[in-house]
Amino acid sequence: MLRANFYERLKTASSYLGLVALHTLIVAMARFYDLGPVSPKICCDNISALRQSSWRKGRVKTGASQADVLRVLRTIRHEQLLKPTYEHVYWHQYQKTLWWNLPLIAQLNCVCNGLAKTAVSRSLLSVLPRPEQYLLPLEHAAVFVQEEKSTTDVSAAEARCF
Repeated sequence: MLRANFYERLKTASSYLGLVALHTLIVAMARFYDLGPVSPKICCDNISALRQSSWRKGRVKTGASQADVLRVLRTIRHEQLLKPTYEHVYWHQYQKTLWWNLPLIAQLNCVCNGLAKTAVSRSLLSVLPRPEQYLLPLEHAAVFVQEEKSTTDVSAAEARCF
């Protein structure tokens, strides 16, 4: 089992970033180990993020929420190495069911939630300066308006500045 967590200081951080990290890791492992096409099962408790990840769109709409993340997911999905299936996991099942009675994906989801909470706590305690301008994996370009990354329509970001 590989366990990892990370944090980003973003105003809109969500399950989408975790899905980008997971997709990126799978593609990197498939390339490194020369596995050829892989068909992993990707599970998530955020059904909206899961649906967005699984859609096979040609383009991401200009005003889409999390557009930068969705563009990266689209780029990763176009990799011929990755043919994932997606499964929704109901969150907080452990509140109603004993741990050992939970299905494996529910147990793994609990582990992931614990890792995410640890990363959030670590980010709040961190005093190291972090660069404000950043690019996601496989994101080749971004627009920054007054040091803030515009993740949707650039004209909307410009309107907020004035």
